[in-house]
Amino acid sequence: MKNGKKRSICYLVIIMITTMILIPFSVNSQVIDLMYPANKNENTAEISSFINSVDPSVYTFSDATILIQKKILYKNVESEIKNEMGKYATKFTSLNKYPHSNVHPERQIYLFLAVSDEKDSVSTKYAIFDAQTGRILTKGSNRQIKQ
Repeated sequence: MKNGKKRSICYLVIIMITTMILIPFSVNSQVIDLMYPANKNENTAEISSFINSVDPSVYTFSDATILIQKKILYKNVESEIKNEMGKYATKFTSLNKYPHSNVHPERQIYLFLAVSDEKDSVSTKYAIFDAQTGRILTKGSNRQIKQ
């Protein structure tokens, strides 16, 4: 092979390697547009006025032992569960691990947690609504038989 061809191939390989190294950095440095951006300082409705617009069966039981209804920041969901639910906090593990990638941690949400502790079972329900749009972000329920 001639020196000119070797040099061209070297330049091509260097360009390809440089491109492969730089592409991930340029993608990671882009600003991600969140569906639910931070709104910590915006004025949103208090939970007492929001409750009237939601069907209670979405977030509670008719015989709820514990019912928590709060407006908080999304980043505080796990700490609120631990602080408010006491011995029932472990019953909400599916919610604790729920990663909603489109919600900024500084986003205001309405958090609903309910527990129905009966003789033979413990049932839980949760719902998270966006405080600005009123849209539901996640909800779920669980029932565990007592040992």
